[in-house]
Amino acid sequence: LGLLCGLGGVFALLELQIRRACSALARDRDHRNVAAGAEELAEASAAAATAAAAARRVELAAGAQAGLLFGLSSAAARTGLLLSQLLVAEYGAPARGLAPLGIAASVGFSASGIFAQNRGMKEGRAIVVCTYAAMVTIATGVLTGLLALNEQVPRRHRLRSVPP
Repeated sequence: LGLLCGLGGVFALLELQIRRACSALARDRDHRNVAAGAEELAEASAAAATAAAAARRVELAAGAQAGLLFGLSSAAARTGLLLSQLLVAEYGAPARGLAPLGIAASVGFSASGIFAQNRGMKEGRAIVVCTYAAMVTIATGVLTGLLALNEQVPRRHRLRSVPP
């Protein structure tokens, strides 16, 4: 529960950054439409640099939001299935509803992640948003598995040859 609240706080901070950056981009678009003279060219150039920085913030924040949601999606499905399995073994049939609940939460998180990622691609570069989303997805899934689901890190690696 603490991990979920912490991730919710991070998500809210990212949302605040996106809203601020998007409003800066909107102000810059309005400013560029007004600027037409040669003396206003330098001012418009500075505003364009500010808009580029805002677009980079949107790329990072939206990618991180999407990654958090995709990571939570996989963790929700795994948590629902794991809890269902453990509680059914312990108590019987009444706990069978947890697996569908986990899968439904996973679908909701995935849909929200797609929305966040598309919003980032609308304002920024798609490759950057997708890269941030992939990195945060992996980190969120691993951290949730280690901290919340009490999974172990593999200790030994054996290489196996593939038969020809």
